[in-house]
Amino acid sequence: TFIPGLRTSCGPNWYTGGSTNNSYILALFVTCFVLPLSLILFSYANLLLTLRAAAAAQQESDTTQQAEREVTRMVVAMVVAFLTCWLPYTTFALVVATNKDIVIQPVLASLPSYFSKTATVYNPIIYVFMNKQFQSCLLGMLCCGHHPKGMGKTSPAAPGARVAAEGMRNKVTPCHAV
Repeated sequence: TFIPGLRTSCGPNWYTGGSTNNSYILALFVTCFVLPLSLILFSYANLLLTLRAAAAAQQESDTTQQAEREVTRMVVAMVVAFLTCWLPYTTFALVVATNKDIVIQPVLASLPSYFSKTATVYNPIIYVFMNKQFQSCLLGMLCCGHHPKGMGKTSPAAPGARVAAEGMRNKVTPCHAV
């Protein structure tokens, strides 16, 4: 039998339906969207609460306040990037699973799948553009320890970030000390 579609990615047969496809769509929704999103929200909420507590303990420190704002922006960007990648695919899959009479073009069925697979690319990009310490470490690693554009050795993390990280039993060290 011929199965229509572009046949370039794994996924359910959007054209036949049935309990096997619906169980796959449900498993995909839970394991690739609900669980990761829950873990992301839980982890980042704890991170932000810890940073907020560290910033409150050092109210007069501008660097701590700035570090908290930068981390908050980065967390929001990461959550938005995840939702941007996965919401089209999960929405499409749930619409197809619940509406058996829908006619789907092969290209339309493939685009959300491709887009969801790009999710792994965005976190490193967000880190590089929004985290100066990560950016400096990456440049130092790629340039064999020489920092281009006048970037010197990285300095230790901001006091608030260090306090927050130690509060979570992690140690923040500059990249050149790792």
